[in-house]
Amino acid sequence: AVTGDDRVLGDLDTVARVPATGPRRRCLVPALDPDQQAARGRALARARRLGYGFPILAHPDAHVEPGAVLGVGVIVQAGALVGRSVRVADFCHLQPGVIIGAGSLIDENVYLAAGATLGAQVRVGCDCTVGLHATVTDRVQLAAGTDVAPHSLVDTDPHGHERLLRLSSRARTDDAGAVVFDEVSHA
Repeated sequence: AVTGDDRVLGDLDTVARVPATGPRRRCLVPALDPDQQAARGRALARARRLGYGFPILAHPDAHVEPGAVLGVGVIVQAGALVGRSVRVADFCHLQPGVIIGAGSLIDENVYLAAGATLGAQVRVGCDCTVGLHATVTDRVQLAAGTDVAPHSLVDTDPHGHERLLRLSSRARTDDAGAVVFDEVSHA
């Protein structure tokens, strides 16, 4: 753990035993590296076992609709929209501009990067990351540990099988001003 003057105090177990920094005097904000979701989840679970509390942080410019539930340690940044009847479990991080459609369920320790969009009734498993401006369409289920690449589209085919379309960064504008992607890869 690190204090305001950037001193390393020790590991969580050591810090928890010191009265001035222990769980009765401090709460933690889960601001760990989103590139290591599983390790982040283990560290937060360990801190919870030691007795630390975690605040729910929702920016005043975020919008959480009626009936939505946010778990402990959830961070909702400016411009995010959490739809009706959405359940966001503990330790999730919603970056600016994230949109979560009505009835979606987000399991523990999920990171949604800026501009990520989840349709209605989406289910996201534990330890998932949804990249910058990625879109997951209605009723898709992401398995635990899934990493959706930035600028991707996760959809289902007519048979209900999940498919990932990654939009190429190479795009052009047609005569009517619409953006045309010259490449779409199927993963």
